[in-house]
Amino acid sequence: MVGEPARAEQTGAQTLPILRDLWFEVKKLGIHCLRAGIRGHPVLLLHGGGLDAAGLSFRKTIPVLAQQHRVFAPDWPGFGLSDAMPITWRVEECVDFVGAILDALGLQRASLVGISMGGAFVLGFALRAPERIGRLVLVDSAGLGDEIPGGLLSYFTMRLPLLDELRWALLVGNRTLARKMLCAPLANRKHVLTEEILDEIIALARRAGSGAAFRQLQRSEYQWRGLRTNYLHRLSEIKVPTLLVHGAEDRVVPVSWAERAHSLIKNSKIEIIRRCGHLPPVEQPEQFNRIIRGFLLGQCASPDSRARFSWPSLGPGVHQVFQQCSQLAVNPGNPRKLDLHSGSVSGSASGRAGKISKATP
Repeated sequence: MVGEPARAEQTGAQTLPILRDLWFEVKKLGIHCLRAGIRGHPVLLLHGGGLDAAGLSFRKTIPVLAQQHRVFAPDWPGFGLSDAMPITWRVEECVDFVGAILDALGLQRASLVGISMGGAFVLGFALRAPERIGRLVLVDSAGLGDEIPGGLLSYFTMRLPLLDELRWALLVGNRTLARKMLCAPLANRKHVLTEEILDEIIALARRAGSGAAFRQLQRSEYQWRGLRTNYLHRLSEIKVPTLLVHGAEDRVVPVSWAERAHSLIKNSKIEIIRRCGHLPPVEQPEQFNRIIRGFLLGQCASPDSRARFSWPSLGPGVHQVFQQCSQLAVNPGNPRKLDLHSGSVSGSASGRAGKISKATP
């Protein structure tokens, strides 16, 4: 593993956890991972598809959870700063890779949080290895139905590679179109896509091979009769405590999928977030963080699975970390380096260590 020691910042009487970036090797693939927190039960966060990466979806979630947990948020192969995804991979290989990441980090057991595409991966892993999961959080998760987002139009688009690649070219070449495309799945767009975040996304999109992994998975998933991966018929097998979080106005994954899954998973709770589309941790970060923070700590208001949780105050220090971590951006002069312009995240590494068997505390 390559990385720098974590640093903390003192604010009043509270020491706040700080992010650091790590690189390690899993199945001969170089993986970039954000990490924070030095104690508590480990939590693995898996981002979604498109141009997503750990530092985009979970930038405001990691420091909150890291106050009570050891948090790991890897960039999936083919996304963010990690190596390219092997061209033979489908969802099954991605599910296998969840276990490989846990092994590489030396984590026998962890709580898993997955959003959209990442939700399908952690859900598949929960069905395969439930003994390795403490708690499961599915956020606007794929894998809960077979309807293709966008219907047959999306199916045919996936079968026209040149058209699909043109769409990605427009994304990196025109800021106005990029903003419209990136905001399309969002319901609460105010202050979400700042110029700085847009710069970060475009910088990632311009990396060689960007988008190829997601298009590869889409082509394997979008079948004439519907989505290839649908765990609906197996949801009753899930025994681990499960939380489903969903944006009420999600136009990519219908909220009805989460409601139906909740009715099938016995030990589950559900939270529907109003004025929110496909990305709750981006659109409604404070509410989202309160919800999953409480669930991972085992706090709830009542045994009613549809009841709202009762949350402790996060305190002013956390909001300061929100502001610090919202400035996370790729340094275009060194694509292997992440900066927090507030100066509160560790730096970079120019190489990678060999495969590890245990993560340092």
